[in-house]
Amino acid sequence: KNVINKIILYDDKIEIYYNYVNSKERPDEKNHQAFLFYEEFINLNIEFTIYKIILLIMMLLASIIVFFGIFVLMASYCFITVQGLEVKNLFTDGGKHIAQYPIGIFNKSFIFIFTFIIPYAFVNYYPLLYFLDKSNNIFYYFSPLLIIIYLIPCILSFKLGLKRYNSTGS
Repeated sequence: KNVINKIILYDDKIEIYYNYVNSKERPDEKNHQAFLFYEEFINLNIEFTIYKIILLIMMLLASIIVFFGIFVLMASYCFITVQGLEVKNLFTDGGKHIAQYPIGIFNKSFIFIFTFIIPYAFVNYYPLLYFLDKSNNIFYYFSPLLIIIYLIPCILSFKLGLKRYNSTGS
């Protein structure tokens, strides 16, 4: 079992030091992440309303739908190619890393791709602006609902792939 030995709070970061009973064990990352989430959530001083709670739920559901759509698109892509794993990893793993940063720091082509082609920005960036009271634009509040529109071409491409499917015979 890991025991927290020391916590140092800085203005911009928190350092947590562990004592390890077994030197081969890693720190309990889930507890560490939960602690950091709780600590930073309290420091945000957000006034919670029913609308913001609904927005958080919509953001969670929209993120599930985005990844579902990506997997459906990659399944469609696998109908025309044998090795589609690298392309899937580009959009899932690459998208997760891009979603960790504000979309505005990227150039215009990246912003367009990750807003309208693979709509990560409609899941996290724009709703978060509304959630943190950085913008009162009502469009930002409802932007997670636009993810449903994203599913239409995903499902249509899968149906097209099913119609054109030819087995390799193995």
